[in-house]
Amino acid sequence: LAERLSELRGASVRLAQPKRGQRARLVELAQQNAEQAYFQAERAKTRREQTLVETKRLLKLSQLPWRAECFDISLFQGEAPYASQVVFEGGAPRRSAYRVRRIKSVEGTDDFAMMREALTRRLTRGLEEGELPQLLVVDGGKGQLGVALAVCEDLGLSSLDVVGLAKSRLKEKGRTAERVFLPGV
Repeated sequence: LAERLSELRGASVRLAQPKRGQRARLVELAQQNAEQAYFQAERAKTRREQTLVETKRLLKLSQLPWRAECFDISLFQGEAPYASQVVFEGGAPRRSAYRVRRIKSVEGTDDFAMMREALTRRLTRGLEEGELPQLLVVDGGKGQLGVALAVCEDLGLSSLDVVGLAKSRLKEKGRTAERVFLPGV
């Protein structure tokens, strides 16, 4: 091990294993911290996996949503439309995969056409690169859900699970709840 670490470092590495004293206590503390971190990470992983199974059940999905991509259309000061993409993998955010895409081909404020463009671009690239989500979530309710389903149909991805989200019209205790729209429901 010392030899391999020396190669990686480019300088001599000497390993020591203290048996008593302050250094031995530090090694023991590091071991305890490593064990605690490991078990904490395992519990979090188990919770995320259980959440994916529960999400599949509640949304009646055809497969476990290991990779979920969520899309929303926004305008900056009534102009400059763009689509935001948020990605979750294994039930955890994957921030390196987040994207903001300018809408290029839509004039005016046609949310449905903008969602169509954003999803068509993303899913076409996903087909080319072989990286598609198991779940597609669109913000905007039934209308946006219909657009997403049509894009999937056009691209031969009818088996892709798609759901829509929209804010509830009713306020509950000063907070708006989200409504979930499922295909055919």
